[in-house]
Amino acid sequence: MGHRAVLPPLHNLMPVMDMLSSRKMLQKVWADPRLAGLPGWLDVYLPIAEAADGGVLYVDLAGGPAYGSVCEWWSEEPEPGRRCWGGVGAMLDDVAAAMVDRRPLTRPYGRPLLPELDVGYLRWFDVYD
Repeated sequence: MGHRAVLPPLHNLMPVMDMLSSRKMLQKVWADPRLAGLPGWLDVYLPIAEAADGGVLYVDLAGGPAYGSVCEWWSEEPEPGRRCWGGVGAMLDDVAAAMVDRRPLTRPYGRPLLPELDVGYLRWFDVYD
C-alpha cells in the first residue's frame, strides 16, 4: 500500500505562511513552564513539511555544522531530530532522482521507496511490498 504524500514520502510540504504559523505554535507549546528541562522544539527550527501522524521535517537554523540540515521531529519523541539531508536542495535531489531515474529513496525512513502516480496523486511504495 502506498503513502499519499507529496515530497518527501509521508510528508507534505507546507506553504510558507503555514511554516511560520506552525513554528510559532510549536514555540508557544514548548515555552510552557511545565515542559521546562525537557528536550523539545527549539526556536532555531523552521518546519517545512508535516506528516499525518504529527511528524515534522524542519530546517535547522542554528549556527554550526548542522546549519541548513533537514531533520525530522516527532512530538512523541521530542528529542532533537535526526539529520536526514544536508539541506533542502539535497532532499529535492533525492526525490527527483527517485522520480526521474527510478532510484529508490531511502532517507529518512531506512527502507527503499519509489514514487508512482496514482489517480492524480503521488504515492510512495515500499520496493519490497
